Amino acid sequence: MRAADEATWLDLAQRCRYATFFHTPHWARIAEAAQPGARDASVIVEGAAGQAVWPLVDVGGRRGRGRTLLSTFAGCYGGPIATDGVDLEELVAALGLGRMSRLHTWWNPFAPPYAHTSADVREDVTHVLDLDPAGPAVEARFDRGPRGWVGRARREGVTVAQSTDWRAYEELYGESLEHWGDSASATHPPELFTALRELAERQPELVRLWVAGHEGHALAGTIVFYWAGHAVSWQTARSHSRPHMGSGPLLVAEVAADAARRGFKVLDLNPSGGHERTADYKRSLGARELPAPALTWRGSLLRRVRRGNA
Repeated sequence: MRAADEATWLDLAQRCRYATFFHTPHWARIAEAAQPGARDASVIVEGAAGQAVWPLVDVGGRRGRGRTLLSTFAGCYGGPIATDGVDLEELVAALGLGRMSRLHTWWNPFAPPYAHTSADVREDVTHVLDLDPAGPAVEARFDRGPRGWVGRARREGVTVAQSTDWRAYEELYGESLEHWGDSASATHPPELFTALRELAERQPELVRLWVAGHEGHALAGTIVFYWAGHAVSWQTARSHSRPHMGSGPLLVAEVAADAARRGFKVLDLNPSGGHERTADYKRSLGARELPAPALTWRGSLLRRVRRGNA
C-alpha cells in the first residue's frame, strides 16, 4: 500500500469500468479547495490480482479521537476502484481497520456487489436514467405530469443551454438553500463553486453547468460531471421567486439528450438526501433505483494509511 500518485490514479480511473468522476483526483482537489483542513489521503493497493485505488479525504478528528476519513467528499460515491479480477472483500481487508479512527464511505452503486459485513450500514438509493441515442427521447419515459411540463416549457420559450455564468447558478443555489432551510442536505461554500468553475474552464469535457432560462432569467440549473460512461447531475438548484414554467423536467430532458448523443450510458440523478418528495419526482421521470448505501467502519484505518500519506 502506498499514497496514490495522480498519474497512476488517473490511469486506473480511466481503465476501471465502474469508476465515476468522484473516484478521480479531480474531485479530491475540489475537496481540498472547498473544505478547510481537508487533505487527500487516497491510497493505491497492489497485489497479485491487480491494482486498486481507494479515494480518501482526511478531514481530521477531535483530539484523542483519531482521524476521520471520507470516501468521498460531500457524500459522493467512494469505495475502491480496481482492475478486473480484484476482489473487493480482499481490498477492504487489505486497507485494514485499526484503532482510533473512522472511515465513512458512500458505496458506488455501479461497483460489483459487496457484502458490507464489516461495516455499519445506512441504506440509501440513487435514481438513474438509462440512455440510448438510438432509442426514444428520455422524456417519453416521464410520467404524464412532467412530460406535460416539458411540452409547456418549450411552448413558452424556456431554453436549456450550457452556461459559464456560475454567479447566476450560485444565486439559484442561495434561493434553494433559503427555501429548504434547516432541511437542506448540505451547504457548500463559495470556494467549492470557484474550484468547479476553474475545472470547467480547463476541462469542459469533465464538468458542465447547464441552465434553463426564460427571457434572460435563470429558472433552474444543474452541475453535471462526466466520466467514462457515467454522467451525474450532482446538484440542481432553482429559482423560488419566479414560476418554474416546467424548467426542471426540461432541464433533465435536455441534459440527458446531450449525454446520450455523446455516448454516455446513464444520467445519474444522485441520492435525494432523505427527501422523499425529491425521490418521488425522480421516479416520475422514469428513473430506476440502484442501492447506494452509506458505510461506516468504526475504529478506523490502519496506521499504514497515515504513514503512507504523512
